[in-house]
Amino acid sequence: DIFESIVERALLTPRQYERYLLEIQFEDPRFDQLLDLLHKQENLTLSFEEAQQSLGMDEEELHELLLHLEFNLLAFLWTDEGRPMILPLHEWRAYQLQRRGSIPKSCEAVNLGSNSYINQLSSALELIDGCEAADPSDIAELIAYDLLTEVSDEVILTERGRAFLEKDFDSRALYLLRHPKNRWSCNKALHTDWTQRELEMSLNVISDGRWTKIDDLIASMQIPLKEHGAVELVKRGAMWSYQTPKYSDDEKSEVNDFIKRRLARLGVLEVGSTSDAECVRLTDFGRFFIQ
Repeated sequence: DIFESIVERALLTPRQYERYLLEIQFEDPRFDQLLDLLHKQENLTLSFEEAQQSLGMDEEELHELLLHLEFNLLAFLWTDEGRPMILPLHEWRAYQLQRRGSIPKSCEAVNLGSNSYINQLSSALELIDGCEAADPSDIAELIAYDLLTEVSDEVILTERGRAFLEKDFDSRALYLLRHPKNRWSCNKALHTDWTQRELEMSLNVISDGRWTKIDDLIASMQIPLKEHGAVELVKRGAMWSYQTPKYSDDEKSEVNDFIKRRLARLGVLEVGSTSDAECVRLTDFGRFFIQ
């Protein structure tokens, strides 16, 4: 099947198709101008007339340009109630509109405090550096992070510990995040480092710093977990569409734990609440971390 071979080569996943969009080259700059104009439309639909006016082309020229775009599966001419319209690839458009509709809404939340874990460990390390007593549980944590070591029944700072005290907050948070102690060991949903990084990158949807409910954030995610593969183009009957994951309650619970016990605890997110839900927002460090 010719179309199935095209699917495998260029359309199998949204990312694969978007790479194809970036890689294809045209000598005439009007091809890229039209695609850019089309992709900026709120509903990914552009009238033929508006395209003509924006590009300064007559009807015949625009039809010729669209023939090339259709051949390359980039844009198509469609008639809506007698009015000619330009649309991107149908399956990709449907996926993009679904993604836009699932972006988590902002909410008004009360900040429950953030960065206490990092600040707590930093304070304990400073106490020990000043030869003062620190909480035994903090000492155990600092030893696990290779910031302290025991010598003759005494705890002293390691070279990493001294370097840690010279770091700013973001660098301290990054050190703790990347330390093997904080590797999320799990054989369930978030079972690989790649999957965990995909989850972290999916926080881009709240990169503007707004509060959002954790449940809404999880509902917007489309990362491949253990029981679900990547978003892929599948055929159902005569129709093709990008199949997106639907997480089980157990998977949602594990993602929730990862958000609160790893990302919020280690300074990527702040935790807040409304009257009926837990909320999060990215910290300044979090926006740096997910780039």
